Amino acid sequence: WDEPDPPPPALPCVRALAIRDISDAAPSAGCRLMGPSGICVVRLEIPPAWFTPSQVKKRPLEGTLPPVEVYYSIIPMEGAGQECPSIVNEPWRAQSANVGPLGGLGMGLGGQWSTIEDGGLQDMLKAGSVETSVGTVSAKGEMLQLDENLDVLVPPSPVRLGKTVAFGIYMRTDSNKDQFTLRVWFQSGINFLAVKPSSRVAWEIKQEMAPGSSSLAVICQRK
Repeated sequence: WDEPDPPPPALPCVRALAIRDISDAAPSAGCRLMGPSGICVVRLEIPPAWFTPSQVKKRPLEGTLPPVEVYYSIIPMEGAGQECPSIVNEPWRAQSANVGPLGGLGMGLGGQWSTIEDGGLQDMLKAGSVETSVGTVSAKGEMLQLDENLDVLVPPSPVRLGKTVAFGIYMRTDSNKDQFTLRVWFQSGINFLAVKPSSRVAWEIKQEMAPGSSSLAVICQRK
């Protein structure tokens, strides 16, 4: 930002788009530039369907998908509260008419307002590309053998205060056990949240925990 300490009303918004195909609705998000450096963070949520090979018009190579292009533009605040326009969080769609990111006009690279054609991308700046792929994602952590039937995936350490962590329980493929019970003890200051079975169809899960107790029993029964 050119000014060393720009006044808050002078800082505009940033709108970011994630585009895979010009014919698809593009995720959009925005934020207002803040602070002396004039920065903010935008979070774009990629649709899960974009990671499904069957949704890709052209058959991709092994494990690869079309890249996601990220564009951004600077737009002014609006309203008495000086907030980002609501349009910044609405999906972007290419239009044949001269319609820009704000619904009518768009800001050109020179800072002047100009009509937008061809869907409006030529008046936006490209931030970069994100490569996407499909395949097996390896779990993070260390796998420890509990016994001849079960393994436990321990999350990476150290664990930050207030962070939620998960422990994965895996049954070995050569195990023929139909039932087992896990007993967990935890120290003061640690709160247990929930047990989430990977397959409710194959396993029935029950948990026993007395109020105020620092131990938990999880009973797993194969259906």
